[in-house]
Amino acid sequence: MGDQRKLTTLGNSTYKEQAVWFLNAYWRQFGQQEAEKVWTYAHRYASLDSNGIAGHSLDEFGAHRFLELNNETLTVVAMREHWRKPGIEHVQLVPLIQFLIF
Repeated sequence: MGDQRKLTTLGNSTYKEQAVWFLNAYWRQFGQQEAEKVWTYAHRYASLDSNGIAGHSLDEFGAHRFLELNNETLTVVAMREHWRKPGIEHVQLVPLIQFLIF
């Protein structure tokens, strides 16, 4: 399975599952120190999602609202350019894992 496919599969998991995967994958590097921040992000994502904690991604508007809540506001153009750098061309839905990794 290719990396893009793995990322897509992971991005279709719940916020909790995405956060757990991220913390397990990066525990030694910084997960242990940043665990509370990751869980805060997961809960904020869920609070902006009409599906709540069962959700898996935010639309572009929701992603902007999430960034604002975290004092990381970007313009629409700047956010799209940010996602293009790692090769994400069409931003319709932004899973939590995409925010955490990139």
